Amino acid sequence: MREALAYARDNRTLLALWIVVLGPAAAWSVQFLASYNIAETAGCLPGSFHYLREGGATGVITAITTAGLVICLITGLVSIQLWRRLRTSDPSPGGRAHWLAVVGMISALLFYLLIAGSYAPLA
Repeated sequence: MREALAYARDNRTLLALWIVVLGPAAAWSVQFLASYNIAETAGCLPGSFHYLREGGATGVITAITTAGLVICLITGLVSIQLWRRLRTSDPSPGGRAHWLAVVGMISALLFYLLIAGSYAPLA
């Protein structure tokens, strides 16, 4: 365990790169599953039409969607910062770290758009 913590401490950039690559996809998955399950549960409750018409689940779904957008925005900004730092001095073999920073930016943008599209049914 100590060796793993020492490795993570010594390779913070590598850990940050994997977080910015996988974070937006994880945020979208959680947002999609939570929103779908909340809407489905609210729709199946007895008397749910009245509950949904008054916006019972809309506030919770909006909060989850906003949290997903914030995660994508933060990971996108971190990947831009990593890309700027690694474009001149990339210590990884074959420029892998620089490439992962670019993938992080693309991933953040893609999943930001997917999550932002979830606001349309809420309006």
